[in-house]
Amino acid sequence: MRSAAECLAKATEMERQAGLCDTPSLRTDLLSMARTWRYVAQQALWQDTLDATAPPH
Repeated sequence: MRSAAECLAKATEMERQAGLCDTPSLRTDLLSMARTWRYVAQQALWQDTLDATAPPH
């Protein structure tokens, strides 16, 4: 699984690409991917928090 920081970097890159895109449908798709990367970042952060607070095995 990617880290939250890696996912946020992907989201930022998708948003950058969307800003440079002249095709409305592609821009919409890129922004949708960025939202998904931000959601995955939230999940990664949640997972990292669980791992950090779990008792050792």
